Amino acid sequence: MRGKRSKKEFYSNFLSIGLPLVVQQFMTSSLNFVDNVMMGKLGAEYIAGVGFANNIYRIQDICLFGICGGMGVFISQYHGKKDYEIIKKIIGTMIRYALTLSCLITAISIIFAEQIIGLFTVDKIAFDIGVSYLKLASISYIFSSIGFALSFSLRCIGKTKVPMMASVVGIILNIILNYILIYGKLGFDPMNERGAAIATIIAR
Repeated sequence: MRGKRSKKEFYSNFLSIGLPLVVQQFMTSSLNFVDNVMMGKLGAEYIAGVGFANNIYRIQDICLFGICGGMGVFISQYHGKKDYEIIKKIIGTMIRYALTLSCLITAISIIFAEQIIGLFTVDKIAFDIGVSYLKLASISYIFSSIGFALSFSLRCIGKTKVPMMASVVGIILNIILNYILIYGKLGFDPMNERGAAIATIIAR
């Protein structure tokens, strides 16, 4: 009887923690994908340009996963010991490292946007779109690094619903703002790739 109860408890805990985590990760990963899809109506060059620019975000994402994943082990460990003062210090260090990384990548993306996009395409139109989008969208990397560190910290103590809800709100906001700013709705002028970049900054 105890075995059945513990098994049921395990699956219940697994779903309550794991399911929001899956949804949150999916939503976070989809935010840049939404830009690509919604730019599709403007033509293949827009999809290509924005897609090339978003490769830089994926690099940051991998680096942040390494930083936060390594420190997250210690958060889980000290959470088990209920040593919350140490946890605060670890989270502070995690955010500092994440911010330092994102500021560096943002600066590189803005300064060397032409060289970066030039690695992916020789098409003049796609190149110009990619450069324009990257220079603006890279500002969102700073906000996403803070969100990444905080959501990872919450995951490590089993609080996965808050990051999930934040990600859901973020992607809904991104879709709405993309529609308004890219296509020029509700009195706004069409901003094309710059509209998508601004929407991403606000959503992040």
